[in-house]
Amino acid sequence: MQINFLGSSAGLFRKKPNERSVCYDIFFSTINRTWVAYCFAILIAENLLKIVGKGTHQFNKFVKPSELENWAAQEGLMKQDLTGMGYLPFIRKGWLSRNTKVNYFMYFRCML
Repeated sequence: MQINFLGSSAGLFRKKPNERSVCYDIFFSTINRTWVAYCFAILIAENLLKIVGKGTHQFNKFVKPSELENWAAQEGLMKQDLTGMGYLPFIRKGWLSRNTKVNYFMYFRCML
């Protein structure tokens, strides 16, 4: 049975009856559903370099930034920032970038 992370997480952000309004920050880190991400995460990382196990990534479960932002807005969250991430496995070096075609972070804040 496949569980949709975005759908199953929605309850975490809904205000419960008699609950005080609280504003919070939430950060997501995921892989974009692009052909570039498919090449890097599946073809290169899994099949060629074998730095993660085969089958670790499932392309149909990758999430486009627009999908994450739309879902979050429906749950009362407003996007604050979108930042890409690069990684060189040979030297184990990662960095933040403007390129969100593979990995990205998205930061949200609740809307009161």
